Amino acid sequence: MVQESLTNAIKHAPGSTVRVSIARQADRTEVRVTNSAAPAAPESALRLAAARRSTRRRFAAAFAAPVGLALLTLVSGAYLAQQLTTCVLRPVDFAALRPGQDRVEADRLLPERQFRYLPDAVRALPVPPGTDCAYYRSNGNLLDQVDLYRLCYEGSRLVAKDVLPG
Repeated sequence: MVQESLTNAIKHAPGSTVRVSIARQADRTEVRVTNSAAPAAPESALRLAAARRSTRRRFAAAFAAPVGLALLTLVSGAYLAQQLTTCVLRPVDFAALRPGQDRVEADRLLPERQFRYLPDAVRALPVPPGTDCAYYRSNGNLLDQVDLYRLCYEGSRLVAKDVLPG
């Protein structure tokens, strides 16, 4: 028994300190072989600890995944709302724009950014030849499709302005 225990200690914990103790009483003999690498806890306690760690990891993942998804959705929604509200050309400013107007003069009436999320139907519309067009939303309503304003420039001159249905 001692020989097998020493073989196991060398095989599974090489380099560790091995202690052999033998206690003999009148009706029995107790042999105990321990090494410094051997866990003090019984196998059932080790399995229970591993199961608890695994449960904590799964619980954390089950909680973190929806929270992370919710945060991502919230941040994406806020970013989209900011994008959609900063490309609104007020109807009064659209009315003040006139073909032939210089782009620098027109830029004073325009919002800070153009509308970049054009529907396919708008992308398919023909533009005046030789022009560069910019698109703006007609209002800041985030939940509805709104009319779009299209301003087309040839060089530095506004040559066309259109209202495209939402």
